[in-house]
Amino acid sequence: MNLEKKIFQQMRLKLSEEIERRWVIDPTDMVWPDKAALPVDKRRITQVYLEAHPPIVSRVRSSNLLLGNQMAHSEVTHMINGGTADGKPLEIVRPITHDEFTNLVMEFRDKDRTVIQKTRSTFSWGSRVWHYEEFSFGLCVLKSTLPESGDLVHTPPWLKVIREITEVPGWSNYEMSHKDWEQPDVV
Repeated sequence: MNLEKKIFQQMRLKLSEEIERRWVIDPTDMVWPDKAALPVDKRRITQVYLEAHPPIVSRVRSSNLLLGNQMAHSEVTHMINGGTADGKPLEIVRPITHDEFTNLVMEFRDKDRTVIQKTRSTFSWGSRVWHYEEFSFGLCVLKSTLPESGDLVHTPPWLKVIREITEVPGWSNYEMSHKDWEQPDVV
């Protein structure tokens, strides 16, 4: 048993077994279904990556629920992930206070990375929960978490998928936060 797995077991933390699939979306001429037919949870998210030693990634996130144009509720978390145990990714997500968020950013912000700002719309369609993310620099990404990697996925028909980017290098939020990041070709 490796050291990381022992640490996670001692801390009684669950190993992440999620399989996240991602697609680049063309937002041009997109029309969302009626809100009554498709309730959407909308959040403004700020993610800041902290200094860490690869393969460890550490970030703090502020997620603000939007009701109309007003912020109604805020959640702040600190996430650390990296390494594997039995082939499964290791991940810790813990709630923190706004003061802890500010202190971690002030003391440990990775200066080689920019702050990620995005609006996430979460909705249920088919038998899945979907996250539609609009990044401040114009990119739109659709995400869904699956129980099995080989599951057949049909994306919502009102979203124009350009390309699936699940296994394509360069498309994680961590990679996009690098100051020198350039959007890879999606065609």
